Amino acid sequence: AAEEKAALEKAEADKKAAEEKAALEKAEADKKAATDTTATAEAKGDSLTAVSNAQTDSATAGEPPQDSLAPIDSRNPYEAMDREEVAAMDSMRREDSLQIARDSIALHQMKQDSIAYAEQIKNDSIKAYEDSVKAAQPPTSSASISRRDLLGPVKVSKVNSLDEMKGRYKSPRKAMFMSLVIPGSGQLYIGGSTFTYVRGAVYLALEAALWGTWYYYSIHKYDKQVNRYKKFAKQHFSIGRYEQGMRDLYDADAVNYEAEFRTRYFGSRETFCEGIFGNANMHGCYDRTQLFHNDGEYVNDFVRNPTSLEKEMSKIKFDDASTVFQQIAGENYVLGWDDVEGVSVSTLALEDPNSETVPLGTSDHQKEYRSMRGRANDYADMQAWFFGGIILNHIVSAIDAAFSANAHNKVLYEEELSWYHKLHFDGGFVLGDSPGVNLIAYWGF
Repeated sequence: AAEEKAALEKAEADKKAAEEKAALEKAEADKKAATDTTATAEAKGDSLTAVSNAQTDSATAGEPPQDSLAPIDSRNPYEAMDREEVAAMDSMRREDSLQIARDSIALHQMKQDSIAYAEQIKNDSIKAYEDSVKAAQPPTSSASISRRDLLGPVKVSKVNSLDEMKGRYKSPRKAMFMSLVIPGSGQLYIGGSTFTYVRGAVYLALEAALWGTWYYYSIHKYDKQVNRYKKFAKQHFSIGRYEQGMRDLYDADAVNYEAEFRTRYFGSRETFCEGIFGNANMHGCYDRTQLFHNDGEYVNDFVRNPTSLEKEMSKIKFDDASTVFQQIAGENYVLGWDDVEGVSVSTLALEDPNSETVPLGTSDHQKEYRSMRGRANDYADMQAWFFGGIILNHIVSAIDAAFSANAHNKVLYEEELSWYHKLHFDGGFVLGDSPGVNLIAYWGF
């Protein structure tokens, strides 16, 4: 509607300008014709005046007028010459009168030509106005009418002007980078349609949900579960109780099979002592060559007065408490739990190196402790899934933003037509032994 209005206003302005120009040119032509007529009349008047003055001069000199001339006297040759001169002057007057008439006719013709030229300019202006009005109206043809009758209304392609495109171009690279950093931001930058905004909001909401869920399970729930199993261990486990139980088995008979006893039940002893002191050899906690050798300080720290792990940790600052909490979940540390049901050294079959390793005892508290640690580990493992979902959301959102920006920019140059504008028909006649008609329909991309 705006384009049609602009075209009509331009056509009106062109028409008005053409009429004004024609009027000015007509006035100039009339003025020129009047000037030429006046100049011609003055010239002829001067000529007639000159002739009249000549006659008057002749009369003043004593010559008789032409009408009173007597018959030529052959005896006076000068009188005959005067009569011929008068006749010549009369002929000149007649020629001058005819020339004036011809000039008048020519001036009249020039005036008519000026009027015709002005009318031609006026007609040309009107025709230009009508052409501009027709150009502003959508064209119609029999082909388009027949296609519309056959396939329905067609959405005509339209090329947008630069003014309409100004500020609407969206960079695919920028949109992709924005969504790669913050999923959904590229779609919100592109805009243009409700569907694009909705997709951007979905990507952004999914990002927030993934981060929120990751924090809830992998941080909050995990830390809460870790604190639960640590509190449980501090209440039901004792390093002193564990050391005392192991020493009782050693003194009972395991001392005779120290190498086998050490191999089966002290494989993680060095790591356990490092978790407590940082250095496994400190206070005699660990000796690579012999069990319970030169460990007086260690005995004073834990064995002499067994107490709960909570009090033991308050008495001695552990170097790596997490390692200790991990180790006491193993079967070799079952004797440290307060509900343990231990076994006798004879059931261990240390005398037979080929025998299976027998557990040192059973404890329901240790089983519960393992279960609590297992749930904490499950929460920790879930973060791998969350981070995978977050990365996938970033990648998918970035790719979608790039394609959305590209599609958006295509619309700036040409609006999308209806689907059936890609439908084409072709046909022809087949001559020969079997004449016929071929009709082909195909889809163009």
